[in-house]
Amino acid sequence: MTVSSGTNSADLSTDIVAVPCGLYPGLESFSSEYGYDDYCNWIDQANGDPMPAPLVLYLQDSAFGRVAEGTVNDSPLSERVDTILQELRLQGQLIDSDRPLQQFICAGAIAVEWADDQLYQLVCYLQEFFFIRRDCLSNWCVCLAQATLSRSRLRLLRVLGFSHLRITIRNRITSPVELEEAAAMICQARQLGMERIGVDLILGGGEKSGLSPELQRFLVASDPHRVQLISGDEGYESALNFLLSRQYENVGFDWFVRPGDPWLQLKQDGRLHWSMLGFTSASAPDVIGVGPGAISSVCEFYGLHEENWDRYQQAIQQGRIPVMRGIELEADDVLRREIMGMILAASRISVGAIEEKWGIKFNDYFAREAGKLREFEKNRLVDWHGKDVVVLVRNRSALVELCRLFYHQQRVQHQHSESMHI
Repeated sequence: MTVSSGTNSADLSTDIVAVPCGLYPGLESFSSEYGYDDYCNWIDQANGDPMPAPLVLYLQDSAFGRVAEGTVNDSPLSERVDTILQELRLQGQLIDSDRPLQQFICAGAIAVEWADDQLYQLVCYLQEFFFIRRDCLSNWCVCLAQATLSRSRLRLLRVLGFSHLRITIRNRITSPVELEEAAAMICQARQLGMERIGVDLILGGGEKSGLSPELQRFLVASDPHRVQLISGDEGYESALNFLLSRQYENVGFDWFVRPGDPWLQLKQDGRLHWSMLGFTSASAPDVIGVGPGAISSVCEFYGLHEENWDRYQQAIQQGRIPVMRGIELEADDVLRREIMGMILAASRISVGAIEEKWGIKFNDYFAREAGKLREFEKNRLVDWHGKDVVVLVRNRSALVELCRLFYHQQRVQHQHSESMHI
């Protein structure tokens, strides 16, 4: 097998932008008709590609906070670690040995709760069951949610290869003491050689007055490389203006980055893409999720892991990846997903390129959507000139509205029907 990703590994996305699965297809459209065998078949197909897609692995120790029966896991830590490491082994055995792992994301409570020797063991498993190139270590990211780490734990993570850090801050909820601790941790992370710090900034309801003074001081002191605004309408404009005053630039989907950030150059060059995990230089990476409730995206297949810990563990003990539901995209789904990716990553819909690649007449194939786009143009959300629809907005809510315009209507109806029975 010849491995050629066609992308600079240093440019790969370094953060989970949202709960994995992105915008389309939604989890509600996953079906129990698809499972472990389908997942393995798609992995085989991905391995056999003459130019395999870049390989991304993300690891979680819980079901990403989704509310579902049986997701609470009170098993001993050692048991959880052993089971997740066994899944790593099973996943690694499915991937061709000369196919490099180009990005690793450690999410959930792993970096906080796992002991030092368990983290060492994790990296040993990665090295044993996956092909890891030294130049790809720059793409190892640890997501802490709202936790802070000691200097010794930060040092260990850096020694193990992690070079990116991401934390969550809640405006007017995260206390001044917690903000000071988070700022000190970011300072220590920089001193230890962490290359990029990202902050998820959550604005709660009713915050018409905008960012708290304490949070403004935190942002000035910590000076994160990337900030994501997660907010309703209230308080958004104030937060936006504050970030812009600090010379942050809006790359889209409420992500604000420092001048010189790789995402800006990629966007300018037309090489920024949208994947299941967010922005990336790879047009269609294969994302392997590990842990209860994890989601994988391989070629045109999405698979969802068992969220119930006991059933998840039982599947691992039986030697199979615990994929409980999934979906295989039809050509129409792939086309719609591609358009949504253009909206989010390129801030335009390249109508001419779509027509040439897919052999369609855009206005005929997307007659309903084209009519709606003209309405959006009147509201200054887009500007349609010839074969280019330029997206004029960058905020999450407006972009999601544009993307939803291209949802497959049968998928939407199916999702609504499924949701009525949940």
